[in-house]
Formats: sequence, C-alpha cells, structure tokens
Amino acid sequence: MRQAFAKQPYPIQVNLPLNFKTAVDIDRLAEAWQTLRKVHYKGKLPKPRKPSANPFDVLRALRADGSLQTPSLKFGPWVLDGLAIQQYGLRDLKLNVPLCAVKCGGGDLILSTAFYDLNHPQVSHSQKFQLTEADLKSLLGLGAEDYQVSGNVTIKGELQGIGPTPGASWEGTAKVHLLGATGIEPPAAFKLDDKVPTNAPFVLHLPPLVRAASKKVNERQDLPASELREGMPETSEAAAPWNSLFTALSTTLAGFAMPAQSLAFEPAQLETIISHGIVELRPVRFIGRGPAEGLELWAAGRVNLSDGSITDPLVIYPKQLPPAALKRLRLSDWSLAEQEAFMGDLRNASQLALRLTGTWKKAVVSIPLGDIRRRVRHAMPPPPPPPAPPPKRGQEPVKPKPPPEEDPSLSAGESLFLIYDRLSKQPKPSTEPTQPPAKRR
Repeated sequence: MRQAFAKQPYPIQVNLPLNFKTAVDIDRLAEAWQTLRKVHYKGKLPKPRKPSANPFDVLRALRADGSLQTPSLKFGPWVLDGLAIQQYGLRDLKLNVPLCAVKCGGGDLILSTAFYDLNHPQVSHSQKFQLTEADLKSLLGLGAEDYQVSGNVTIKGELQGIGPTPGASWEGTAKVHLLGATGIEPPAAFKLDDKVPTNAPFVLHLPPLVRAASKKVNERQDLPASELREGMPETSEAAAPWNSLFTALSTTLAGFAMPAQSLAFEPAQLETIISHGIVELRPVRFIGRGPAEGLELWAAGRVNLSDGSITDPLVIYPKQLPPAALKRLRLSDWSLAEQEAFMGDLRNASQLALRLTGTWKKAVVSIPLGDIRRRVRHAMPPPPPPPAPPPKRGQEPVKPKPPPEEDPSLSAGESLFLIYDRLSKQPKPSTEPTQPPAKRR
C-alpha cells in the first residue's frame, strides 16, 4: 500500500455512496479543509504548487462510483435543492451521470444521460433535461410586489456546450409547455378600482401602470423599459424585466382598445433553439380566454444567453382582436381599404407590434400607440364642426374649437384614448349617396 501511494499521482479507486441528512455547502467544506491543513502543518502551510492549467488534474487517477443524495447542495452561485444522483461513475476525468433529480421552481428537474468531461478546464458537458410542472411565478422569480403570473410549465430538451455559464459553445433545443390556463395580473397595489362606471372615459378603465406608461409614449419613441416601472417598489433583478414586459404588453393592448386589467391564455407550446449561445424563440401563438377571449397574440425573438443582448427584436403583436375591441375601434365603419390595410398589418406585424431591443435586463421598448392613433383617426376622423354663426360687424369670425384629441400637449397614448371616447358617441357615418344638385331649367 505504501508503495502504491508513493506513486504520483495516487492510483485511487473508491465506491462512495453519499447520503447527507443536512445541506452541503462546498465552499464551506473547502474552508474547513484549509483549516484542517493549517492545524496539520501547525499554522505554516507549505508553499502552493504551481497551478495546473486544469484544476481537475489532481483527480486524474481517481476512479469513483457511487451515489449522492442531499437536501441541498451549494457550490458558488449554484444552489441545488433536493439533489438525488442514483449513480455516477468517474473514469479518466470523465463523469457519467445516468440520472439526476433536483427541485426547481416547485417542480422536478430531471437530467438524464449526462456527461461531463473534466479534461477541459471549463468542463465540456451534454445532457437531456426535463422540468415537470414547475410553478411559472417561481420560475420567473416574481415576488408578492411584482406582476402575478399563474400557471404551471413543463420544459423538455437537451443541451451541450462548454462551461457552467452560457457561451458561444452552447447548443440545444427546448420545448416549453404552458399547462392549463396562464394568467397575468398587475401587482395588488396597482390594480384597477372595481367601482369605475361603465360609461367613464376610456382611460379610467386602464390599470394605473398602463395609464402612467401611455403618458410617456409619443409616436414611435423608444423608451427605456425601466421607465415603465416607475412607482413600483424595487424588486429582484430577475423580476424587473418581466414587470417591464407585462406593463408594455398591457399598454400595447390598451392601444388596440383592450382595457383588460388581467390577461388569461389557453395552454400553449413554445419551441426554442439554442445555437452558438443564442436562444431563438420560434413564432408562438397565445390564445386568449376569459376577458381576453378572441385575442390571438404572437411572439418571437432571439436573445444572446451570455450577455442578455437581444440580437433580433423581441416582437409581440395581436393577429386577432376580441369583438369588444373591434367594436370600440368601430372597425366595421372603416372603409374596406382601411380595414384590409389594418388587419394586414396586424398579421404581418410590420408596424403594429411591441418591440424590445437592447438587452433583456436593460431593454428599450417601442410601443405602437402613435401608429395606431394615426390609423384610427385617418379611418374615423372627427365629424365636421357645426357652422358658426356669421360674425357681427367689426368682429372676426369665430374659429371652430379643435377636438380634445388634437391638443399638442398630449402624448400619442392620451390622444388615442380620447379618440376612443369620441368614437363611443360619434354617430355612424352615413352610407347614403350624396344627391347631385338639381339642374336649372
């Protein structure tokens, strides 16, 4: 045995089943190991050896088999709750894990046929994964003061690459299944008062966050997403982009005459592809239900996982609108050409889409309220003012007062909502042909 351990490196082969009753913190264990070394060397540690290009080289001669189970495993920024590895095998710095389970977002994350090559300093890895029935709110990192999202999600896919953090080497696919109904509601402190009269101005039917956001939107002005969260308490770094996105989405739908406080959608399936560290969300359809019944919402985009940059704009747009929204738009009173152009742009998302650019954590949003306003006003202009009485001698003619929607101090959103108030009272345009003047005999 002495002769065997005298060799460099030590030829060690172990069978090591580990079952911890308490949480394991690798960093704390490393600190404890250093403390034991100081005790062993009586406070004078030997000079450290020249670091190897690969920190795992010290394990090169280790051959290990076993299992691992612990309530929680912490390693650097990673925390794995309910970790259970039924079997693992290490040979020549190549670690095989046929099956691994860990708790994630209230669901179970299962890794299968996982392979980790420690010959690469950053660890080359490949695995299949399945996350079952996780809570969507927990998975997105939303708290009590954030938007409230209900529903469960299952994700299934495979991933391979180099390094524990996303990089250009990462490749994979994932299918995301939104189970049951998915609901989105504003934070409790920003919900709409239920006592708003039915005939109140359109803007009073909007949640407070949407009202505030609409005042900032002028034509196609790009806004930092953080401005859409003004007034909200500071929440987690993970939740902030979602709060901005949901506010921008609700503001966009308000522009399409949808003042819904809450949104609900039918079960949906999302497909994503990861290539060179960039995740692409393939065009996906969300079908509204409940207050949003009749809404068909589409989304697509690409995000670089390494730095969160949005490489292709993340676009969200409706292809169909609920009957109540079409009624507020008075779409049936538009000319046929105007109707076809409007619905065509909805389907193609040419201009009437919510767009996010920049980075995921510091996105820039473009909300199309200005484009919607121009189209609605062009299709349904205000009726001509009644003729003014003739001016008295020495007085200038009285100029007709412009409609409130033309106030230059208003934002595009405020002006659009005033147009909806006008359309709710404006008579239906006459379809009778104009009679030509009678000819004199």
